[in-house]
Amino acid sequence: MKTLEAIFNDIEELFGIGCLDRVKKMIADNQSYRIEGQEGAKWVMPELSSSAWLDPYDTASNLTNAIAQLEANADLIHQEYHQARELNILTPYDHYLGRREKWDGLYLFKGEEWTPESSQYFSASRAKLETNFTDLLCPLLEVHFSVLGPRAHIPPHSDLWNFTLNLHLAIDIPSNCDITVNGETREWQKGKVLLFDYSFIHEARNQSDSERVCLLMDIWHPDLTVAEKYALTSFVQLLRGS
Repeated sequence: MKTLEAIFNDIEELFGIGCLDRVKKMIADNQSYRIEGQEGAKWVMPELSSSAWLDPYDTASNLTNAIAQLEANADLIHQEYHQARELNILTPYDHYLGRREKWDGLYLFKGEEWTPESSQYFSASRAKLETNFTDLLCPLLEVHFSVLGPRAHIPPHSDLWNFTLNLHLAIDIPSNCDITVNGETREWQKGKVLLFDYSFIHEARNQSDSERVCLLMDIWHPDLTVAEKYALTSFVQLLRGS
């Protein structure tokens, strides 16, 4: 197996010397680039936009068209989800901080590949996601339906890093549900997207008597270059021993 240095050298030969400076800074010094709210994150890469909440419709990013297509297909995704939901195929959501009561998942993409369930139950939804998010999905993480049960609370926590973002497409949203990221609380709206940097501390609440369902996608931060995506993928794979 190649060392990280050898992998980085190959990437720099292809994309140019200096193309991985931000990645190297993060690895060499992982504390200096944090701002308030990111203290609990494992890795914080410098010089990425540092807003806790991001505007999913920002035309300056490369996300606008994909998000518009996602929202345009929200009814289709909702329909396929409910057809699958009747089969009781949810599993406890396997968060890296541990499993929590009343927090389930239904995975479409996991372990760097699309799941069998994505083909069997979500063929139309998967086709749309593959068409519109091919270059945006982070292969290191997941696409899944996150199901937060009645009266459930996900306590404040930070996730692993800031070079991917958490995209939520709201599927089933009862009243009295909200999410707080770095002190700012927002509510989901059915068929609409929320986008945030989950390196910031965040928590979610369902204070209703029904399930709250969102399609969650881990997407690359739009400030990243192609070279940086290659490097970060290799870096995390080596950390995981894969």
